[in-house]
Amino acid sequence: MSNRREFIKQGAQASLGSCLALSVFSSVFESCKTAALTGLTIEENEISFHLSSFGSKKIIFISDERLKDEVVIVKKKDGTYYAMKMQCTHQMNPVRYTGDSFFCPTHGSTFDMEGKPTTAPAMRPLQRFTTIESGTRLIVKLT
Repeated sequence: MSNRREFIKQGAQASLGSCLALSVFSSVFESCKTAALTGLTIEENEISFHLSSFGSKKIIFISDERLKDEVVIVKKKDGTYYAMKMQCTHQMNPVRYTGDSFFCPTHGSTFDMEGKPTTAPAMRPLQRFTTIESGTRLIVKLT
């Protein structure tokens, strides 16, 4: 049985390990952030940026004070794109990307990479936005 000092030491070590793991996990997704987008423009009902911003990435998140909610853009294997609002359709809370799906931490709903609900209480898919390739740019219509 460990004494109080050993217990606190083990807890501190576990906490440090968790922080380091979170730091590594966060850095994996850092490259997906908005800052990496070339030629980003955000207007009232439209987001636009250079397709070269994707590079080898398969997913990009756009978060900006001009947008009400974060938007995720996914590049499919066939080279086409789709965009979704990062908002649960159950009670409109933010969803998080887990690496292979989306999760609503408020009530536990999950969605596949296409935005289809896989775990209740959400019954409707994540809201999709129209994407248009125009030359070297991708346009996301927010209406």
